[in-house]
Amino acid sequence: MKQLTSLALCLVSLAAGIAAQKVDIKKTIAEWTPAALPQSPKETRAGSDARDMGLRGKVKQVSYQHESDDQGYPRQMLVREEFYGEDGNLIRMIEWDNVWPYRITVYGYIDGMRVSRSKTIDYGDGVNLGLQGGVPLTLEKTKDDGLPKDLRYDNRSIFKYDAKGRLIEEQYLANTGKLLTRTTFDYVPRENRRLRQHFDAAGKEWYRATEIYDPANGINGQEWLYDANKKVSSIRFMDHKYDEQGNWIMEKTREQLPLEKYRPKWIFTTHRTIEYYR
Repeated sequence: MKQLTSLALCLVSLAAGIAAQKVDIKKTIAEWTPAALPQSPKETRAGSDARDMGLRGKVKQVSYQHESDDQGYPRQMLVREEFYGEDGNLIRMIEWDNVWPYRITVYGYIDGMRVSRSKTIDYGDGVNLGLQGGVPLTLEKTKDDGLPKDLRYDNRSIFKYDAKGRLIEEQYLANTGKLLTRTTFDYVPRENRRLRQHFDAAGKEWYRATEIYDPANGINGQEWLYDANKKVSSIRFMDHKYDEQGNWIMEKTREQLPLEKYRPKWIFTTHRTIEYYR
């Protein structure tokens, strides 16, 4: 069965690769990038996208690449490109799966609200050539809930900070004003721990992780993941290499399962290429 599954995935990947030979990536990105959003007037915000990500200095662009030794995956694959304004806030993001861009998002402000607009690339026949695990992404249409929409943008973000300027909550809303997801951060300063939780629109928790981080730059050294019963399911250890600005440019991640006694193994390495404003 595994051999048949692998063969099927290879055939899917080969078919997608043949179709993609005719694709001009730069032209595709240009054609599918949504129209730019206004960058002012801006909301009053204690942080910025770059600062909340733990980035230091006047970051202009960040590219992420994952390196993995798992069979069936490229050894190094492009994951995401982020483009920042001089104020530290995102202007545009391109999400990749190896060599294929599959979604482009632009960011800005409308009526002082932090908003975004996205397009998922359709390479034809409703299939996206960004291959996740060898399976093409089938494009899904967003369900219409009947509420009035603000067609000037797709989604809106609301940020909340504590007295120290640390991000404690981010709400993600549709252009109808309906809450889609909510992410909270609960800090335990003495232990340099931060509990990160994701909730759906109904308030149901669907992700929980405890992060042990360096409060000086917000870089995680460990991440404890939990299962549906709120029990630790995995512990990840991160080691970093830094550039002259103090931003990490290589992160090696090891994973340890609580019930297993063998040494933690490397699961992947993330490389970041960072450009700065001069």
